[in-house]
Amino acid sequence: MITPNFIPYEMKTSYIRVWEYSKGMIKGTIENAYYGKAKPFDNLTQLLLAIDNLCDELKYPQRAMEDRTFRETGTGTLGPVEAESRKPIAMFKVNLLFRQSASWQGSMIWTDKSVETHFRSALEFVKLLDEALTPEENH
Repeated sequence: MITPNFIPYEMKTSYIRVWEYSKGMIKGTIENAYYGKAKPFDNLTQLLLAIDNLCDELKYPQRAMEDRTFRETGTGTLGPVEAESRKPIAMFKVNLLFRQSASWQGSMIWTDKSVETHFRSALEFVKLLDEALTPEENH
């Protein structure tokens, strides 16, 4: 169990490997030392919820406000995935620093290009992913 006062550095960083991306549809895995294994996601919603659930489980970064909900829900986790033998089409290193104003703030590194940028919201995070994954001729 992780204590709220100390979160090992390696658990503050998640790696997103993208295996497929077409017309806004994304499939891949999220890796974090807390999980111990890669967790698959089949769409953007699963990716965003997996990251948010991980933050809830680690209690880092802590929420600045409670989520609104239609009903009580528990935090779900994605099932394990076998290691992919092929090379992902892209990989991102993500560090969430804050969860304020009902969104995320942090940084991401597109490891394939060694480019780092910061985001001020989950929507900006999604737009950065789309920009990196969409060929320039389609922008």
